[in-house]
Amino acid sequence: MDSSTDTNRPLAHYWHPCILCVFLILLGIFGCGGDEMDISDDEGGVDTSGDEVNPLAIFFGTWTLITADDKTHKADLQQIVGNKRTEVLTAESMVDLASDGSMVQIISFTIRLLIDNSPGPVYVKARVRSTLKGYYVVSIPNSTVTCTPVNDNLNIKATYSVEAPKNPELKRQWEGILELVEYEKEIEADFEEVPISVELYRKIHTFNVKGDLLTLTSDREFIYKKR
Repeated sequence: MDSSTDTNRPLAHYWHPCILCVFLILLGIFGCGGDEMDISDDEGGVDTSGDEVNPLAIFFGTWTLITADDKTHKADLQQIVGNKRTEVLTAESMVDLASDGSMVQIISFTIRLLIDNSPGPVYVKARVRSTLKGYYVVSIPNSTVTCTPVNDNLNIKATYSVEAPKNPELKRQWEGILELVEYEKEIEADFEEVPISVELYRKIHTFNVKGDLLTLTSDREFIYKKR
């Protein structure tokens, strides 16, 4: 393979399909939208006065996503990708709800894309981790939770690698073409422009807590389990 052909913008030919797949995932994960509603402090927040048990204490802690619309996170992302060239290898989403009303949601996934136009099978593996901070307000009478992000607190880290099973020379050639290290920061910046779907922010969720399970329902239904 002649790796010198059209290498001025290598990602334009070989990486953009993978970016599009990741964008589909992010749109499926960080979907914005949903109705907005203002909730005053006396409807939610944290009441630490007196000796009564705080009804919001059931929310405090770290929760891991179990299902999104009755599918595992991994299966949900694979459906969003919707093609045989891209495989979702891992997917995890967790949210930490603190007693002061702050929250942090961390979403991470790994995908593997089969590259076309190669004399042998070559894959690009992308690992993406997104951290978004914000706060939440609970309305006990309405059984709702409203999650709001804090501006400029989205942090996305992405790493990439090339895999060419049993063909180290082909792997080396494609690493040179894709220039992965050089483009990591650029692609991370691209991800930040894409809103992310198991994201809880900018939505009002109806909640239901049973034991160590938390169900949040808006345009989608998410079930979390407390760690």
